[in-house]
Amino acid sequence: MTELQDLNRFIESTYRVESDDDLLALLSELTQTLGFDYVSLFRRDMVRPEAMVALSNYPRHWLDIVQDRRYFVTDPVYVASRRTAVGFRRDQIGQYVALNELQREIMREAEDAGLADWFAVPAHVGGEASGLATFVVADGKPLPEAKLPLAQLAGSFAFEAARRLHQGRELKKLPDPVALSPRQLDCLVLVARGKTDWEIANILGIAEDTVGKYMDDARRRYDVTKRSQLLVRALYDGHFSLADAIG
Repeated sequence: MTELQDLNRFIESTYRVESDDDLLALLSELTQTLGFDYVSLFRRDMVRPEAMVALSNYPRHWLDIVQDRRYFVTDPVYVASRRTAVGFRRDQIGQYVALNELQREIMREAEDAGLADWFAVPAHVGGEASGLATFVVADGKPLPEAKLPLAQLAGSFAFEAARRLHQGRELKKLPDPVALSPRQLDCLVLVARGKTDWEIANILGIAEDTVGKYMDDARRRYDVTKRSQLLVRALYDGHFSLADAIG
């Protein structure tokens, strides 16, 4: 089974998770498949900050340090994740946050605990929740660079699964999937394939600014600001599949 097939199976399974433990088990299994050793998933509710989700298979001694010293309050990776919508590596964190001495110490201690290198995937839902998934390799192992795009997708879907899981505890009924027009779906699939608005316009035989209007309207319907967020939400709602995106 290829990593892409494993990712598809993971995405399908996230619809059926019934607990945080189920989600962590699924995510941990995929993490190993992609060539990482550890993973964490953090979600903070913007309306109810106490409703925090923190899932991890990190070494127990590191989790104890984080809890005892309340490192999660100033975690530099989380701070950096609030300032970008795309995944970033350990050596890129300086692009998003100027580390203070405490944050440098946190990163040094994490490395000493065996969390040598990592790839963080930010996730945000405007006005509702923010967080990230972090995929980590142990000492002596390089980041699996070729698998980072798959980790980006896995992190986004894991966050969405946690969001819906906890939302489901608070609401009797989850909201229905957002309705999109056939033309919007055509544009979405082509965006997922990496096409520009100009290329999409030529493929579909419509004006380039019409493509932009379709996408802007779809973003408004989902109440998101980035096309990457729109793609994840629409994919999760079943409007298209990874096979459609690959073409």
